[in-house]
Amino acid sequence: MIERGNPRDLAKLADWKSYIQQYSGEQPPLFPHEFIDTSSISR
Repeated sequence: MIERGNPRDLAKLADWKSYIQQYSGEQPPLFPHEFIDTSSISR
């Protein structure tokens, strides 16, 4: 996140510990899905 420099990430990075707790134990959806990379850097 730091390297991509997206302004939307500033709040996440400022309080990372709180932010990452939202995703602890997150399970993938129970339905077919496709991961979409929305980062600003194409791979």
